[in-house]
Amino acid sequence: ALMEEMGEGNRIRFSRLCCQSILNLMGKSSETVLLKGDLFDSEGWVPPTELQKTAYLFWRLNLFIFFSDYEGASEVISLMGDSHRKANPGMFTNQIGAFARGLTFYKMARQSS
Repeated sequence: ALMEEMGEGNRIRFSRLCCQSILNLMGKSSETVLLKGDLFDSEGWVPPTELQKTAYLFWRLNLFIFFSDYEGASEVISLMGDSHRKANPGMFTNQIGAFARGLTFYKMARQSS
């Protein structure tokens, strides 16, 4: 409520996005890789900024990997391209993203052989 009073809409959306991802990981949502639940519903949501788009894709990528859906992860990787790194220069999440891409491609290569 205080963040809403202060006009911090972007921070509220980002916080809800992160928290919904955690709820998905904890099994507190009927969804696994779709960010939909009590705190955030991505259906029909259009990210208002490039930063929010990259954050959304980053969390989706992590959910796909956690739930072993490497095909879904590869689709998110193709959507992300280099946008996360460019929108978040110097952030630790860039290393996590690079690791996630490598892991996804490794797992997909292993599945196809």
